[in-house]
Amino acid sequence: NKPVPSAGSTRYDRFGTAGRVGAEQGIGAVWRTAVRGLLQAVLERLVVCEGAGYRWTKLRFEILFRSAMGPAAVAAGLCALCPSASAGDWDFTPNLTVEELFSDNVNLTQTNRESDFITVIRPGFSLERKGGARSHLSLDLAFDHTRYLRDKTRKDTTKTLNAEAGAEIYENVFFLDGMASISQATVANTAGESGTGVSDSGNRTELISASANPNVRHHFRNWADYRFDYVISNVRVEDESIDTTVTQRYGSTLTSGREFAFLRWTAETRTQETDHRGTDRKDERRLAQFSMQYVDRIVFQPTASIGYEQIKDNTITEPPDGLIWSVGGVFQPGPRTSVQLSHGQRYGDPNSSL
Repeated sequence: NKPVPSAGSTRYDRFGTAGRVGAEQGIGAVWRTAVRGLLQAVLERLVVCEGAGYRWTKLRFEILFRSAMGPAAVAAGLCALCPSASAGDWDFTPNLTVEELFSDNVNLTQTNRESDFITVIRPGFSLERKGGARSHLSLDLAFDHTRYLRDKTRKDTTKTLNAEAGAEIYENVFFLDGMASISQATVANTAGESGTGVSDSGNRTELISASANPNVRHHFRNWADYRFDYVISNVRVEDESIDTTVTQRYGSTLTSGREFAFLRWTAETRTQETDHRGTDRKDERRLAQFSMQYVDRIVFQPTASIGYEQIKDNTITEPPDGLIWSVGGVFQPGPRTSVQLSHGQRYGDPNSSL
C-alpha cells in the first residue's frame, strides 16, 4: 500500500539495496515493487527454530524451496500463465510439529526385536492463493526429520508435498490444471508395516508424481455441454525395483443441457496409455459409452447405457474387448433415500450392482 516513489528519487528496500525509480520505467517499476513486496512479506513470516539444532533463515528457506520443490514449481507456475487474472490474496502459514514415539520393534522383524524412542520434528508451511478470479494455487510442504534415542546412527529425513494449481487461459474455453505430490509408499505389501509409518525396516520409499491437464470446454447454449481433457502424468519411485510410469489420458464428454428436461444423457470417449519406463510393457484402455436417465417420474427413474470397452494389459489373463451394456433404475421413495440397481454385461460376464 506504499506509494511509488516519484521520478528521480532513490528508494532503499529491506534487503539493503537501492533502486532508482524513474518516470520512464512506468508499469515495470510498479510490477517489480509489488513482487519484491510479496517476497519480503513471505520471508518475514518464516519461523526461526533454534531448538534441536534446526534454524530456519531466509537463506535456508530459499535453498529448501529451490532444491526440494521441483514438482511443486511445475504446479505453482501454472498460475503465472494467466496474467490477466485478478491478483487475489496470498495466505502463507508456517508450521512446526514435534512427535515423540515409542516402538518395541523398530526393525519390524519377527526375531531380535529392538525397542527405541523416536523423535520426529516436522517443519513446514502452506501457501494458498485465494480470491483469484481466473487462477488458484494450493501448496503444502513439510520435512520429517526422524531421530532415534538409543541408536544415534539411525536417522532419516523425508519430505511431503501436496500442490494443486489451475488457470483459465481463455475465458470459459481453455483451462490448464496441474498437481504435484511427494509421499512415502510401501515397497513390499508382504513385509512388515508400522501403524505410524515410522520404522527402520527399509520397506518404504519416496513416491513423486506430477500431472498436467489442459482442457477445452464449450457450452452449446441450453442444449449440451462439451469438454475435452488431455492429462499427462509421471509417477517416479525412488526404489529401482518399481517402474517409473508415464500415463497419457485423453477423452471427450458431451452432456445434455436444460432443454432436455426429462431425459439426461451423456456420451463419452476415453483413452489411456501407460508406458512403463525401462521395460517393454505398455498398457492401453479404451472406452466409448452412451448413457441416459429418464427423470420424469418422481419415485422410479429408469437408466440404460451401451458402449464398447477394450483393455490391453499383459498382467490380465483374458483382457476385456467387446460390448458393454446395462439397464436399471434409481428408486427414490423419499428425499433422504435413494436406491440404484442395474444389470448388464461387462468384462465378458454378467454384471449386476445394487
